[in-house]
Amino acid sequence: MKKQLRLVCVALILVVSAQVAFGWANATHSYLAKSLGTRSGYQNLNELYGAVLPDAFNLVPDVGNYLDGQSHNNFMAVVGKAWRCDLKSVAFGFASHNAAWGADFTAHQAARTIPGVPPIGWIIYKAELLKPSVEAAVKGILLDADIPDEGPDHLASQIAAVLAPELSHNLVEIAVDILVKSTRSGDRSKNVPSSKAAAT
Repeated sequence: MKKQLRLVCVALILVVSAQVAFGWANATHSYLAKSLGTRSGYQNLNELYGAVLPDAFNLVPDVGNYLDGQSHNNFMAVVGKAWRCDLKSVAFGFASHNAAWGADFTAHQAARTIPGVPPIGWIIYKAELLKPSVEAAVKGILLDADIPDEGPDHLASQIAAVLAPELSHNLVEIAVDILVKSTRSGDRSKNVPSSKAAAT
């Protein structure tokens, strides 16, 4: 039983930790940046690149938290250093990602798209709605793996309660990214083959 518990815990930890780098991920930030300034061409590519750049430091050991904080909260330092047109486009995209008023602000701090919701981020709001279902599903998986839920510890319930908030948060972020990718793939150029055409 300890072996099964360890396996389940390691699998869940890997899923959660891997998603830290990709949550509210590149597709979402790229989609939002596509609506900025230039709509096509080289400058637009620079805006898209700039929009995904702040998350580049998420998995850097030791200094990752510092760099993440700087890129999300001290973003005007990059804007101030941009002196050429191409650098200004990168800086414009970079600034759109910020946690002070940009995409990460509405995602994690104060949703601008849900009227009447308390001042919390869109992802935080949706994750709270999803959390009971995720907790029940995780508890079911643990019970199926013979993790006990009787006695004073209620081990399966405790593990599920600890994992559910982070899993819910990550699942909402992943879902948004998948939705953006699937929606945009329907609008792709005729010059980009579909997966079916590429397979033949």
